[in-house]
Amino acid sequence: MAQTVPEVIKRTATAGERLLFHTLKNYLPDDYLVYYEPEIHGRRPDFVIIGPDLGLIVLEVKDWTLGTIVQATKDEWTIFGKNQQQAFEKNPYKKAEEFTYHIMNFLKQDTNLIQTEGRNMHKLKFPCGYGAVFTRLHTTDMTKHSLYNVISPQFCLARNEIDPDNEDFSEEVIIEKIINMFKIPFRLREPLSNDDISAIRGNLLPEVRISADYRDPVPHQDQILLSMHNLKTMDIHQENYAKHW
Repeated sequence: MAQTVPEVIKRTATAGERLLFHTLKNYLPDDYLVYYEPEIHGRRPDFVIIGPDLGLIVLEVKDWTLGTIVQATKDEWTIFGKNQQQAFEKNPYKKAEEFTYHIMNFLKQDTNLIQTEGRNMHKLKFPCGYGAVFTRLHTTDMTKHSLYNVISPQFCLARNEIDPDNEDFSEEVIIEKIINMFKIPFRLREPLSNDDISAIRGNLLPEVRISADYRDPVPHQDQILLSMHNLKTMDIHQENYAKHW
């Protein structure tokens, strides 16, 4: 069972968000963290998953039905919004991508999260991926209506893939799909350490920082980057308690 923040999803969440929340909580590994609607430097993605052997995944969730969708392209979807008025929405996969690059830009400021050698030098030392979740569309719907032409199945979860009550549901399949939501295949040689996870959380969620160790400035250094490895962060129970109050 994964750890979640918050521990219990809020009442105002959609039915689809509640379903996905409980599925991720119950079926992802124990050492995974699942954030629901975290506020990350002015943005609020639907779900962020962090795992030692995974890296980081952002999921954008939509409760759209076939009757809601008017037209879908790789960039923009036309849907029936409030009062049956047509509205234009960014492709959910593209929206998840934007959230992910927003997150990566902040994480890259921590030198301890950057690779220092090899072909991926100066890049994050763990992969960041993203995908879309359609809580009211089945894989058969996605295929029949050519929606996989605008979002690859690799980066998409449908209702029957996230609903444990569906006969097609498989714990192995949902985990496999989540760990493969990366544009560039990237497997960690070694799992992220507890310090790495704390650094990720501290960079993205400044409110979880609780203290810092002081260090004298380095002579002639124009700019000091304070590594999140030198900061303490709340554990998940403390974070949940703080958010509750």
